[in-house]
Amino acid sequence: MSQTVNLGRLTSAETISVDDIEFDFSFNSKSTYSAGDLSDKNVADKALADAKEVPSVWFVNFPSKEAATEGSSELKKFMQDILDYRSWASLVWWRTVYEHPQMPKDDSTPSKAKRSAFAAKCAMQHMKQTPWLAMSADNTISKHISCESTRFHTELISNVLQGFVGITPAVLTALEAILKSLANTVEVSTENAETRTLVCEKYQYLPEADVIRSYVRLISFSITDKVKDVHKAKKDSKTVTCDIEYVEYEATFNRNLWQVAAEKISQSQKEAAEDFVDEGTIDIDP
Repeated sequence: MSQTVNLGRLTSAETISVDDIEFDFSFNSKSTYSAGDLSDKNVADKALADAKEVPSVWFVNFPSKEAATEGSSELKKFMQDILDYRSWASLVWWRTVYEHPQMPKDDSTPSKAKRSAFAAKCAMQHMKQTPWLAMSADNTISKHISCESTRFHTELISNVLQGFVGITPAVLTALEAILKSLANTVEVSTENAETRTLVCEKYQYLPEADVIRSYVRLISFSITDKVKDVHKAKKDSKTVTCDIEYVEYEATFNRNLWQVAAEKISQSQKEAAEDFVDEGTIDIDP
């Protein structure tokens, strides 16, 4: 076993923006998010098929113990609003992908990978522009990790979630699946760097008001082909070092504003992409 391996830069924040896309939240016209030849169901079905083969967006829920127990009835209602929002938003992201003139239309794996990566960019851009997500931070984060190879995934997860939630065995086990998925999907990529987005949301219960508050951390990054070397490095080396870079965007979910907007969105549009959202959702036990 070698002593140390330097993996170099695993993730980058250089190519995740889609600044040329502006999303319309006026809801003046139902056709705003329904133009084109594809029905909402078509978009949702195609999104699910692409994401099953090459996932790029994950939704990770972190309810507090109080929210899951004392506030469980309120949490259930709150998370239905979150599901409605995520499902509707996912429909927007993927319609943007399928209607983009530079996106491939065939069902080959490399084409699915390209579409899925662009969906992750659209997700980050759209959520940054969303009026019911009140921004509290928007930063590009760079970190250097050096640790024993057996602790590499733990250190990676701990660094990305630092200051947001505590790292428990349940968190590590759940997010390990995302790390494995990143390593697997980079194998089918034809690009040097493809975007991935994690939507992390923690839920807290305020007993004095009997309400749930939620806080969002978006983590978006482009993976490099160095990710393929992680497994071998963990097996063959005693110490692993690497650099990670990502965009970190934090916001508070304003439920009242979403509910006002939701009145102008059809129920079918809130439900169309639920299977896509369910496929990418990870619930962390408190």
